[in-house]
Amino acid sequence: MASIKKRKAGTNEVGIPSSSNPFVVLRTIKKVKTESNGRNTAETSETNVDQPRQNGGGAQQELQQNGFMGIGSWQANGSETALSTFLPTSSTFVTDTSSEIAVLAMRSDETLCFKGSILVCPLRGSISVMGARIHADKQVAQATLQSPYALPSTKLHLHRILSPKTNSLLVIKAESTTSSEAIERKETTWSIDNKTQQRISLLLNKLKPDSDMTVVLVKSCICDAIESLEGCMPQFNNLFTGSESGCYDSGIRGFVPMVGPAAASLSAVKVPNSWTDAVNQVLNGPETQTVCVIGSKHVGKSTFARYLTNSLLNQYAALSYLDADLGQPELSPVAVVSLHTVSNYLLGPPFTHLDSTTSKSVFLGASSPKDEPDAYLDALSELVRERNENDESRTIPCVVNTSGWVKGMGFDLLSHFILTLKPTHIIHVTDDSTPSKNLPADFGQILAQMAGPQLNYTVPAITMIEAVDETVARSRFSAMDFRTLNLQSYFCIPTSMQTTIPTYTHPTCQTPTSASCSSIQIQFVHGSVPPQHTLRALNGTIVGLVIDSSFPKQEATDVDEASKKKLALLKTQTILPARNTHCVGLGLIRAIEQTDTEIILYVITPVRLNMLQKVNLIVRGGGFEAPVSLLVADAGTRLGRVGLGLAPDIPYVMDAGMSDGIV
Repeated sequence: MASIKKRKAGTNEVGIPSSSNPFVVLRTIKKVKTESNGRNTAETSETNVDQPRQNGGGAQQELQQNGFMGIGSWQANGSETALSTFLPTSSTFVTDTSSEIAVLAMRSDETLCFKGSILVCPLRGSISVMGARIHADKQVAQATLQSPYALPSTKLHLHRILSPKTNSLLVIKAESTTSSEAIERKETTWSIDNKTQQRISLLLNKLKPDSDMTVVLVKSCICDAIESLEGCMPQFNNLFTGSESGCYDSGIRGFVPMVGPAAASLSAVKVPNSWTDAVNQVLNGPETQTVCVIGSKHVGKSTFARYLTNSLLNQYAALSYLDADLGQPELSPVAVVSLHTVSNYLLGPPFTHLDSTTSKSVFLGASSPKDEPDAYLDALSELVRERNENDESRTIPCVVNTSGWVKGMGFDLLSHFILTLKPTHIIHVTDDSTPSKNLPADFGQILAQMAGPQLNYTVPAITMIEAVDETVARSRFSAMDFRTLNLQSYFCIPTSMQTTIPTYTHPTCQTPTSASCSSIQIQFVHGSVPPQHTLRALNGTIVGLVIDSSFPKQEATDVDEASKKKLALLKTQTILPARNTHCVGLGLIRAIEQTDTEIILYVITPVRLNMLQKVNLIVRGGGFEAPVSLLVADAGTRLGRVGLGLAPDIPYVMDAGMSDGIV
């Protein structure tokens, strides 16, 4: 719409003009930057690890090093299993703490599990992470075979890997062979200056890796976005940084190798053989295959879909990803189902690689389809139609991640969606320890009976793969915590953390976009709101920003002064047909200004201005709320006051006995 625009610098720091708005106090809230955790202050330019002592039977007793905390000492026994097979020693691990870089020499098939945020580049050989295969540049690899080692003046292509403790920790594996067919991906290019080049060469000369070893460069990548995420809520402290039980102090901030038995709350990503077999079956299929991943909650369904995506990207330049999980989507914000084109590896949990560019998105206003099952099925059907009619999407593989609701109505929704999707592969992640969680064993036969001969679709044999236990990693984090991370990342970090090193700007510090209500429809779903309470029900909430093609276009010249003060409220509380709508993203209503001539909404959103100008519908859903961490920049500090018996002092939260206003 033509009336929507970015506010210019005005009378205050967030660009909102003076008014009688009761929420104007939010303008004074400043971003509070938390102190970083675990920063190494050592000035030693080069550090190496002494050889570990060995006990009878080969059990590791302790790791000693110069300036490193290490893992102390531990006794290997039958009940303790290290998360890594790689062992840091003076001949396998050297660091330059001043540059926060390390060089590792790994034997074939050795694994290194870690917590943190790092940039990784193989200097020789190849590594794999969650199905993604990353290879060394041939010119660089050749330089590591000639002693004394001297890297060529070239650009290194690094991949960012994010491994927080909210999920099972990622594992770097040294591959025994290098596939010449894998597609080369240059996600982050790092130009080596002469000083850094000399330091890497010195580390290589100190390491002196054998010619058959995989050599890996690791660089710290703890940025403002990481530090701010860790400080936004108390439970997110040390997500990427800080030591853990069983960890090895590498001397590099944000790189915490787990070389000993880990704490009970940490686990490593495990890839069962059944996963590898299922992926190979898909890779050997046609290019236009559609893979639907099904299963109940907490069985590793999303983890497998990520592993499958990365494995396909080794072979294809891009693929389609249909995100059908409303509560914990992979690439979209909460309450949205969407269709994406993915061309970069997914080397982290969902909140680290949210993608704002979609082929098609539908906002449903809730974190579960139970409130709008018909609208949910209609939205998924529209995404399937979009994929089938798009020339680019229908010629590449498609991965579909479904909801974990597979019982009762969820079973019916899944069945009808599969018959609409018509996948070439159906992969069922099953939990053998709790068979009642799984779909019935004859699910394929049920689908075939529902399809009948009139559908002209042959249901493929369902591939059963084993679940991975994610209860350990999720024991300290609830579904609400994951949704908070999703929304915090979406609103505060403008780009994917996987392909860029983004900044972090809290909504209270962002310049909002202004939008006149004269050309915008407003809809409330999942509940009715009296017209006189519309503005109050919108303020401080998260809304869907939607382009409704069925809404007649109205030129600005046709809007008289009287109509500018009117609100175009949709009477229906039912989600509009997905065929006519496209959600460009979510918005946080920062404030509302009601003047004598018009009503203006001030919206915080990462959506680009050229797309916002097309928005003509704002949808407020009752299925989820804005987390406290989005309303104030120092939510962690304020919530800490509750333990002291004090009020949390959070905007839009009313205490008992208060009629209205901000605490």
